Formats: sequence, C-alpha cells, structure tokens
Amino acid sequence: MGRIISFLIVGIVIGLTLGLVYTWVIDPVKSVDVSPDSLHADYKEDYVLMIAQTYTNDSNLELAKTRLAALKIADLNQFLADLVDKKLKQGASPDDVQPILALAQALNNSSESTP
Repeated sequence: MGRIISFLIVGIVIGLTLGLVYTWVIDPVKSVDVSPDSLHADYKEDYVLMIAQTYTNDSNLELAKTRLAALKIADLNQFLADLVDKKLKQGASPDDVQPILALAQALNNSSESTP
C-alpha cells in the first residue's frame, strides 16, 4: 500500500512539473493588445451600449466621444439609429434603449453647437 502512495505522489509531482514547464516555457500565454475597432460587429454594439450606459451615469460626453472614436465607426449617427432599431426588434425594453438614445441626443446637440 505504501508503494502505491509513493508512486501516486511521484506521478503527481512529475505531472505538475511537466505542466508548469509546458505552460511557462514551451507555450506561454502571449498578451496581444487589440483596439476596439477590430471587434466583431456584435461586440461593437455591446461596447457602444456600455459606453451609452456609462454616459447616462456620469454625463461625461468627452469621455464617451473618446471611447466611440476608438471604434472608428464611419457614420456614428446611423450606427446608433440601427442599434436602437435592432434592440427594439429583439424585444428590448425601452429602458434598455434609453441610454443609446440619450447618448445620440447628446452627440447631436454637441455637434450642432460646435462651429
């Protein structure tokens, strides 16, 4: 019985050692910085929704503009309008769509006041 436990312990130690060597030396995790504009369309929509929700909480339009600019969306107004339509067609409640509408309104108001 003692031999079986010894073999088990040695096997566990060897397995852990080989696992650590593999993950740390042979195939380590490589971190890659990715910009928001490379996101899939669905994730861009989620990102815009999060930006809109953050804007409704902090009213920081400049920060929202900076975050939206990172997405490099050609026609932001059209993108926001399409997103609202899509959310409503999916059955989202008006309360879920309200942050997007508030952000769109604020962006339109700021562009109208800019000479």
